[in-house]
Amino acid sequence: MLNCLWAAIFLFLLSFNVRAQTFVHPGIPLSGSDLSILKAHVQAGDYPWKQAYDILAADSKSQLTYQMQGPFDSVARNINYNLNQWRNDMSASFNLSMMWYFTGNEAYAVKARDILVAWANKQVGFGGQEANLDLGDYAYAFGGAASILRGTWGGWTPANTATVQKLFNNVYWPASGCSGYALGPANKGTLSIAAGAAIAAFSDDPAKVAHVVHLMRYIGSTGFKNTLPSGENGESARDQGHAHGMWGNLAFAAEVLWKQGLDLYSELDNRLLATAEFFSRKNAGEPIGYIPFGTTDWYYLTDESGLWDGGS
Repeated sequence: MLNCLWAAIFLFLLSFNVRAQTFVHPGIPLSGSDLSILKAHVQAGDYPWKQAYDILAADSKSQLTYQMQGPFDSVARNINYNLNQWRNDMSASFNLSMMWYFTGNEAYAVKARDILVAWANKQVGFGGQEANLDLGDYAYAFGGAASILRGTWGGWTPANTATVQKLFNNVYWPASGCSGYALGPANKGTLSIAAGAAIAAFSDDPAKVAHVVHLMRYIGSTGFKNTLPSGENGESARDQGHAHGMWGNLAFAAEVLWKQGLDLYSELDNRLLATAEFFSRKNAGEPIGYIPFGTTDWYYLTDESGLWDGGS
């Protein structure tokens, strides 16, 4: 009972501190300053920014001719149901919002908004055993698109914000796993955290932000608790794809929170940096040693992961 009381007090105090912050849009995770810098490099034809933009502009999901594949009332992963259609539409909404910003052509913004609002008005469920994994993988897309449009385009209305917030909070938040405390192990749990950070920030919700910070800091199955000072994380000896995913998800969440005025990068003596450096040194073939470590569902006595192979 006492532990529960202290947890409640902690969350209240953190929520109060977050409430004092001004929520920033865009900021999931790209801020207005980030976008402005990117656009300046693209317009100057600088490498590699211009080349990356050319790839974006050529993508089929970046075209005004893109045909929306949804919306549907329900989506699920494992067992998959309307999943690829949801993925494609969320990716398109992000690509189109970026194209709007880079070109100034409002037709891209209109199309991106129409996709998001159509799904928000239709989708009522996100199920399956691994819903949180897709919500984390595509947090940059649904969260990023909504935040970019909200913060940079005059055609985005308060009604659009309220409609999309309803989808994020009523459907995506519970499906992400962030509404409770029992997150999946390692990489799976950090995908929940990435989704939760995007949802909380777009919702301007200090209580949700405080809860996501608590998950990052204190849940034993994942987040910072599943890392070591050496830079290892729970997936480091599994394979490089999942090890990369784990620290990348935490970095995404940290960047979203940073844009909202909270510093998770310096947590545990810059632990996120340590995990990125461990991953980089490993894949550069440097001798780094290994401390037996793992997750709540597997313990690795030796590191047999090899160098980067794209994951599995």
